[in-house]
Amino acid sequence: MLAVLQTWDGKPSLEVSKDIHMAATNVRKWCTDITNMVLPVLLILDAATERVTYHESRSKQ
Repeated sequence: MLAVLQTWDGKPSLEVSKDIHMAATNVRKWCTDITNMVLPVLLILDAATERVTYHESRSKQ
């Protein structure tokens, strides 16, 4: 999860992979998996409007 968060903060996957001693392909796969499978599940119900919105914890890329 730390690797994914670092890439969301703008750090290149190659640099992250060196920090955690893993292959850069693994880091990119994890980021893709988390983005495509986990983030859509993190929904927040806005009590005031009773609308479901996506959680905006990920920085814009």
